[in-house]
Amino acid sequence: MKEKLVKFKELITGSKKATIISAIVAVAIIAVIITSVAVLSFKGANKKDGNGGNKVIKNEAESDNKADDKDDSATDENDTDSDKKEENSDKKEDGEESTSETTANGEETTAGENNQASSNETGNNTGKSGNSGSTGNSGNSGNAGSTGSSGNSGNTGNSGTTGNSGSTGNSGSTGGSGSTGSSGNSGNTGSTGSTGNTGSTGSQQGSNAGDKISGNQEQIYKQLFDINNKVTIKLDISDAELKKLQEDYNKYGEGKSPIYRRADMTITINGTSYVIKDVGVRMKGNSSRCSFYNNGNLNDRNLVHFKISFDETFDNKEYYGSEALTWTEADRKIRKARTFATLNGLELKWNRNFDGTYITNWYSNQMFKAYGVYAQSTNLCNLNFGGYNYGVYTVYEPVDGNFLERYLGSDCEGDMYKCAWGPISGGWSGAEYTTRTLSSVGQETPYKSLVYDKKTNKSQSSNASLQKLINTLSNCSSKSTFASVVDTDYWAKFAAVSYFVGNPDDMRNNYNNHLVYFKKDGQAIFFPYDNDRTLGITIENNVPMYDVSPYSNYAQVAGSEQSNPLYKLSVTRNGAGYCKTEYAALISKIAASDWVKYSNYQKYYNIAKNNYSSVAIPDSNVKAYVRGSYKNTSNLAFSETYTYEHNVTVKTYLSKIVAASKKE
Repeated sequence: MKEKLVKFKELITGSKKATIISAIVAVAIIAVIITSVAVLSFKGANKKDGNGGNKVIKNEAESDNKADDKDDSATDENDTDSDKKEENSDKKEDGEESTSETTANGEETTAGENNQASSNETGNNTGKSGNSGSTGNSGNSGNAGSTGSSGNSGNTGNSGTTGNSGSTGNSGSTGGSGSTGSSGNSGNTGSTGSTGNTGSTGSQQGSNAGDKISGNQEQIYKQLFDINNKVTIKLDISDAELKKLQEDYNKYGEGKSPIYRRADMTITINGTSYVIKDVGVRMKGNSSRCSFYNNGNLNDRNLVHFKISFDETFDNKEYYGSEALTWTEADRKIRKARTFATLNGLELKWNRNFDGTYITNWYSNQMFKAYGVYAQSTNLCNLNFGGYNYGVYTVYEPVDGNFLERYLGSDCEGDMYKCAWGPISGGWSGAEYTTRTLSSVGQETPYKSLVYDKKTNKSQSSNASLQKLINTLSNCSSKSTFASVVDTDYWAKFAAVSYFVGNPDDMRNNYNNHLVYFKKDGQAIFFPYDNDRTLGITIENNVPMYDVSPYSNYAQVAGSEQSNPLYKLSVTRNGAGYCKTEYAALISKIAASDWVKYSNYQKYYNIAKNNYSSVAIPDSNVKAYVRGSYKNTSNLAFSETYTYEHNVTVKTYLSKIVAASKKE
């Protein structure tokens, strides 16, 4: 036994050197194998990544900085001329796409996050998620700003492993506040996550915040204004911001407050939702203004009209004081270029005239469009504001630089004025285009109505085109002279359709509610505005518009002989008749068309009723305050036959206006 042990010891001692060498070789082989597996796994993960793993999405903010001076909203009185140039810098890039995050209610896409900190790196930060796998990797490739726990947003990336919708929530929140999901949209538009941040509310630092919503902008525009589509708009506003809105009303009263307050907006079109963070909200309207809520009770609400801005920067210290945001120049340009459906904002108006069908405004504008007159696109929506159902509102496309470019193409840089009643020397007047109103041209009365309220080229133009129009009309002796300042073909269409829709508060009947625009050739064209009193809705004005001849010399609501030379010289029975032949032909054509057949109107009424009848009555604590008293909101239900004050039914109106159109 002892000998065996000695031999065994010698054997071990003799082979010790070989054993050590073998061990070293084995370790080296194992290391090579492990390294190879790791490399293969990393490549495999990147192949699964919708963006190729490490691909960096370029920040398209560089392309958003093409400023052109085309816009000062017809209803947003307070944009500076420098802002106007920025405001429309991105109007033509309508085809930008981003991946949307699928939710139970349909697709949801968010823009303009309100996170407190933004990360602007464009790398591939997979974070520490581990469980996000290649999806988390994909998610961060586009948004690139997710750090720390943002790897968890890889779960968001599961919405299609596109990488863009991946860490959407966290691309702008370093601490993992990615549940908001909003800046993912901005990442998709190319702002790599940071563009979604509207600014860190704690430091009041405006961050990259300005992007387009996912999807084709023009396509969304068409869907938004398609009467067949059900639209829901939700405005989430804090109590603090709601109180500020009320304070603004208290300060400006029936004047037009220039101050926007902050809210988050969700627009849902047939189940597809779009979230726009940190939009601007203010009241809209003149005599329709009233308190947002009553007696200090935030839950005792009133229906009001709203103006929405997608590009408001909240940085005016005069308005926002210590809460004013500060921006880098690049970020501010991005925000000023932010659009939804190609638009810089929206107008929302409740059914203040108790139109039982809800669509007289929409139908009137469609009739204008059908005959070649440029009119706002509109649609209905169900509005939820601050947690309460406000019933059915009308959504309007603003008449601004985007509007001009949409309809006029390259001829979109002229002067445009919103025309209404306002102060002149020695009193007040409507926009009647007489020399007595010349004193109002160029007049500035902040936050109040003007006769000719300039909306474009505020600092670049001398108002020469408008002055020339008024002076020429005051001493016009031929059709050629008339045609030198007025597009006569367009004017005949505008006047003919205006007659049939029968707005008692328009240019012809009350020298009100229209816009005038001057083309490159110096000719004026006109846009209808505020058609919520048409087709029998004559509320407040006991004037039966359906009994009026299309050639009348009278201004019905003004209650006097026609003062406006545009009408006197062109179509009235005792005037010069410069456009009477063309006008008369159009009157006959429209009178024979489907547009004045009630069956055609009823078809669209039924579509609207099917979409919105269940939500037409506002919540019980939301009241209808009109001209000094509260009205019964149950009368806001859909009805073909309900009439309010001096209104008549659309069916009655259409039958009578066709008969009246044959009067000389």
